[in-house]
Amino acid sequence: MSNRKLRGLVFFLTMGAYFGIYWLFLDYFGNGEGTSWIYSSMQYKSQFIAFAAFSILLNMYIIYFHATNPPHPKYIMLPKRKFTMMSHIIAGSAEVIAGAMAWFCIYTGDVIVFSGYTWSMITLVCVFTAHAPSALFQTPGVFGAKGIMVPAYIGISSLHIYCAIHLAFEPESLLWIERTWITLQAYAFVRLYGRLMWKFGMIPNSTYTVGTMAGGATIIHFVIGPAGLLLFCMGIIFYIQLTKIILKPSINEYKALMEERTHSATINENVRAMWLELNTEYASSGLSEIEAAKAAFHSLDHNNSGTLDVGEIQELLISWDATPHVIQAYIDRFEHQEEIDFDCFRKTVWSIGNMQKRIPADLLRDKGLSNPELVAKAVFEFLDIDQSGFLELMELEVLLVEWGMAPYEAVDYMEHFGGDDGKISIGEFTQDMAPLWKFAYKRAQRIDDAP
Repeated sequence: MSNRKLRGLVFFLTMGAYFGIYWLFLDYFGNGEGTSWIYSSMQYKSQFIAFAAFSILLNMYIIYFHATNPPHPKYIMLPKRKFTMMSHIIAGSAEVIAGAMAWFCIYTGDVIVFSGYTWSMITLVCVFTAHAPSALFQTPGVFGAKGIMVPAYIGISSLHIYCAIHLAFEPESLLWIERTWITLQAYAFVRLYGRLMWKFGMIPNSTYTVGTMAGGATIIHFVIGPAGLLLFCMGIIFYIQLTKIILKPSINEYKALMEERTHSATINENVRAMWLELNTEYASSGLSEIEAAKAAFHSLDHNNSGTLDVGEIQELLISWDATPHVIQAYIDRFEHQEEIDFDCFRKTVWSIGNMQKRIPADLLRDKGLSNPELVAKAVFEFLDIDQSGFLELMELEVLLVEWGMAPYEAVDYMEHFGGDDGKISIGEFTQDMAPLWKFAYKRAQRIDDAP
């Protein structure tokens, strides 16, 4: 069985485990019954009302954010990804409205355009036809520490589906429309905590993972109860153990599974600069990128053959404190390549950590670049450091990896757009890679706002 199929097996077994947990505590012990938070004591009722009102405001902000900010290229560069992302956003937005209307109409007995029953049916259509399937489809590519984030997203999506199944059997149940709608709010709170943590520089090495777990923790006790977070974490532990048993990851693969994968550089820049000073006659600050790459290459090429081997590249990446998934990606890329020349070294290995820096925020913020074609041209020229008039697919792969994309996905995307020559012209870049240069432009504008 292929590795991809084994990952799929782990995925669905974890989903089954979560369904088992929810059935045990919501149906077996809970008999599928419960009391709406609106009928609880004032202490809890007030918290629920505040939670619901704040959730609606958060969702309004999220809809505005998606409407005004280009999404990460990995979500829209291929048609199936773009369709899935658009379906997810539209269905999620519709479900926020339909779920709130269903709850209000069922609680008050009023009819607002439709009855509470009809609003519940609209909610179910959103969940089963678009939002839940698209959430599960996107889950393997999630940012953060995948060993935690993948099962966490499986757990939330499974809970969403589980509550919706109950709602399908009891469409006028205030309890189940409430639970289905509350589960949907996990993403809203993930965005909130992630944004706050980024803004104030909290836990900088694990911002996305911690923010996501905090978002899940916010909603889980509203649905399952006081032990909800504990049960949720049991599913994560189950996934990790299952991964070890079925996939049997190597040490590097397991480290990659547990490392924070974000839109950030993939090596320790200070360590690389120190390495260059210790192993060459130059300080990195006084050299251009190409000159620094030449100095590094010549220091590694001990026999003056003009080439390097895979073992030397691996040792180099380790000495730079490269993240495990990057080391593994380069081992996989070069495993069938006996020799690596300077051109290949510069466009792949030396580009790590440098691609983002080629796009200076102060220049891209120039008001004269409001025209899309000028923005695309500016981004292209900053990336084309050898001024060849072309960008190499390998360089763009590195950029996408720095932005948090899985290496194998970056390869797939570049092969889809790059043609047979392995190069991208300015015209191809402008027309076919709009998601990439738009995201690069927007990201460059935000760099100086970081703490």
